[in-house]
Amino acid sequence: MATTTATATCRCISSQAINCCARGSGRPTSMGPRARFGEVKRIVAQLRTKWPDVKIVLRGDSGFCREELMAWCESADNHVDFLFGLARNSRLQKIVGKQMHEAKLLHAETGKAARVFTEFRL
Repeated sequence: MATTTATATCRCISSQAINCCARGSGRPTSMGPRARFGEVKRIVAQLRTKWPDVKIVLRGDSGFCREELMAWCESADNHVDFLFGLARNSRLQKIVGKQMHEAKLLHAETGKAARVFTEFRL
């Protein structure tokens, strides 16, 4: 049986805030949502033990974008802000199609990776 891990890189961004970037072990299916959720709860509990009033911002890839985890973060008991990636899907591609096209044009022009940012509400 393979061992899976989740890592969290936490850095203090001010005396009152910690930014955590969470990742699975490299494969989207290597660690299930329950295991990721368990790791997040464990890490947040450790941070809260040392810094009970610190603002925590959790950034994660699409493997962390689950209703159960987002609801836990938003609960009054936890106060964890989050920013999760979204897995590519047809609905998302339709919403950001213009920006994807713009990024492809920029890449073709420069030969370098290109990012175009946008925001939207579902």
